[in-house]
Amino acid sequence: MKSKLILAILCGGIFASAVSAFATADAENTVGSHVIARAGETESSPNYREIFVYSKEELKNVQIRFEKIESWTALETRSAADYKAYGTKSFFPVADGTRFFVRGIRPDGVRVTDLLVVSNQEGKISVKAEGAKEESAEEVAKEAKAAAAAVAATTQVQSSTAQVQTGSGNSWLDAVNAYRTRNGRAAFTHSPHLYNISVQNAQTGRPHGYTGNRTQIWSGSSDINSSINMWMSPRYYHSHGVKLMGGFSQAGVYCSGHGCTITFQ
Repeated sequence: MKSKLILAILCGGIFASAVSAFATADAENTVGSHVIARAGETESSPNYREIFVYSKEELKNVQIRFEKIESWTALETRSAADYKAYGTKSFFPVADGTRFFVRGIRPDGVRVTDLLVVSNQEGKISVKAEGAKEESAEEVAKEAKAAAAAVAATTQVQSSTAQVQTGSGNSWLDAVNAYRTRNGRAAFTHSPHLYNISVQNAQTGRPHGYTGNRTQIWSGSSDINSSINMWMSPRYYHSHGVKLMGGFSQAGVYCSGHGCTITFQ
């Protein structure tokens, strides 16, 4: 009962007063926040937690991404009294000042996108919605149509090319290569040897091990797309993202309950 009361108080206050400017919205589309959010209680590693989002109305295709990162990660439907609830499938960084976008489609077809900002002061973590924007059902449908056309065009080009690149056989590496190619980088070649190193380090608890002229990056998330978002975020780009987007030619990617590890060479 106490937790329900606290949640109700938070919801009422935030929905009523969250009217801060939304960084990427046109002024006429900027509205008050549609959701509230919080970090989970369990950590996968220091400053990594699940993110939970609550809405007064049901949302479809609910997704989350880091600010300044293009790729979105789907949220799962969760249960909560009086509110529609959604949560991340894996653990996200919750360092102070981390900023996320969360979006979903309302029953009327309008897509709402909220800006969430993390406050982390001496381990006391809160997530505040600081404003939102709305996109009409027509805008959403137009965007979906354009995306489908782009996928169809890409598929046609690939199928008509003599040298079609096949998948690596490793879905995690395929996700990494898809991100690299979208950003003008060459795909990594799958290396069974580097893959085995990533597996061994995950199993022995040495996620940041370095071996010879090889190097690694690691995230506490077991979801590769969430890991990519973290590595490319402003906080981790210079230590992790530069390697992900670097000039290595081979890689081995492994994800498990211990997180995601990539070994490069």
